[in-house]
Amino acid sequence: MKNSFVKSFECHLDGLNKKDKKIRNYENYYKFNDDICNLRKNQKLNNLK
Repeated sequence: MKNSFVKSFECHLDGLNKKDKKIRNYENYYKFNDDICNLRKNQKLNNLK
């Protein structure tokens, strides 16, 4: 089972592979991408209900 750091890093890579590359301030980028990851997780959880 993967730990949360690895999962979170994979989320970041997922974002980096998309158009989000244009965000140059990486602290903002990672904060932004955490929000996106959380939204995706919540959507997946909602889909399971």
